[in-house]
Amino acid sequence: KERIDYFVSREKPIHAIILGFPFKMPVPIKTDRTLPDMGEVLILHRLFTLTELVKKIYPPGLRVQVFTEGSFASFTGLSAKEADAYRDRVAELVHLLGYDGTLYITDLKDVEQMIPNFSARYMENTEKMKVAYAAGDPRATEQYRGYYPSISRIVSSRGYEEEDLMDAYNEELADAQISEKVRTIRVDIKKRAHEAVFRYHAYHKTRNDSGIMDRVAPQTLYLTVAPKPGRLGIYPIAKEVVRLPYHGVP
Repeated sequence: KERIDYFVSREKPIHAIILGFPFKMPVPIKTDRTLPDMGEVLILHRLFTLTELVKKIYPPGLRVQVFTEGSFASFTGLSAKEADAYRDRVAELVHLLGYDGTLYITDLKDVEQMIPNFSARYMENTEKMKVAYAAGDPRATEQYRGYYPSISRIVSSRGYEEEDLMDAYNEELADAQISEKVRTIRVDIKKRAHEAVFRYHAYHKTRNDSGIMDRVAPQTLYLTVAPKPGRLGIYPIAKEVVRLPYHGVP
């Protein structure tokens, strides 16, 4: 409410940001696409609709800055080229839909470059979590357990047959119940997901510790598809749709 009041008291458009739109997940049993589809169109339209609803009761309205998260490509096994192409197509969709004056696309990589010694601090935080987790630190263990389930489903599993992947991801099947071929796939996915957890955590910690977002977008209203304290939860497509556009084709 304080952040909304900051803009309302000045009779200016409310500025909101949302982090998302990383890339199509490189997991064949989710989607074989690499570029945005109707799912992304729907979430962009949803965001625009929110701005229109606000305008009805507060004429200056609401503007939403979308920070794309192509930076995550490096630890999921996706090429930067594919992530960039996805981002460019999202920006193109905003233009084609006529939402340019309301929705703004910013690449999170541009924000990284504003953080002094980002790469060195990022690697340092990665190693710190690895050491803490290996030592059995309770906080590191809790964080790892919180991240792992979702991370294990976004690291690339391209190149494997879909039938094998269905068994590899099936948690109801114990290792003894699957073929050696599928066990090898499962071990590979788990190994890369394990490493990705540390890098994912370190990325967020490095960015958050820098305080860069408060400088890039001061007083901004944070929107999120995963409600948490300090952020306003929104339905990205519809209440009954539980898949995010970049995880699968709605």
